[in-house]
Amino acid sequence: MFGYAGWQVPIWARIKPGALAPYLRIPKTGTMKQRLSADAKDDFYAFLQATQQGRHGMACHPRVRFDNGVENYPTWFASLHEGDAITAAICYKMDLDKEVMEVHAAFWHTMNGKLNLLDFMARHVDQVKEIRMAVLPGEHPHLWVTDDWQVTLLSNEDYSWGPPMARVISVAGLSGIGAGDGEVCVRVRDAQAGWNTGVWTFTGQDGVLSVREGGEPTGDVTINGLSAMVFSGIDPRILSHRGWGEVSEDAAVALQAIFPPIVPHLHELF
Repeated sequence: MFGYAGWQVPIWARIKPGALAPYLRIPKTGTMKQRLSADAKDDFYAFLQATQQGRHGMACHPRVRFDNGVENYPTWFASLHEGDAITAAICYKMDLDKEVMEVHAAFWHTMNGKLNLLDFMARHVDQVKEIRMAVLPGEHPHLWVTDDWQVTLLSNEDYSWGPPMARVISVAGLSGIGAGDGEVCVRVRDAQAGWNTGVWTFTGQDGVLSVREGGEPTGDVTINGLSAMVFSGIDPRILSHRGWGEVSEDAAVALQAIFPPIVPHLHELF
């Protein structure tokens, strides 16, 4: 509806902190700092913005809204400092009644950063029985531990929220995003945003997408279908079955190369 395409259902991990004990013995570098989120908001926001650059689909609230959130809904913010850089951070709350460590966000830019966060969570074994955290795309928490029965993966639970939806607002504005190599021309139809309706040529070269008007179309795609390919890399061959258009086999191959399968991670709640 209205040009939107759904994203994947969020996956949650419930981890027994004792299962992370082996990470305590691994040599690591850097200094962990633990502060209230409101006391670390400059570091927190800068780290999220840096993380956003390398994570597909990630959103960050404007600074005013972010500051309001951390000041009115305080959490703990633990960050790993290596020189002048923060290479990993975790935002969490402790629900001591339920003996659960609620991890709202955990990101790392290096393997050393990841090891430090796993070490940090392991050190809460005497405070909580369980760590609950969102699973980042490409991560497999059940492989972090020796016995995978100590990790439970859930796609829905009492604390979960539904998957987000997104749509392309400007087809021309897609120029400059990351893309695979290939070229294809399709007709795009957008009932809500007329400026998107027309014939467009998409070219992926050297990891960057360029979009220009015109060309000889080899397919017809609704904005829903284009949004699903851009954000999640769905197989273009399923477009006709979803009512999102029809493309030739050659166009499907090119579109899949330009928009390969990928799992977006929104991070923020709206």
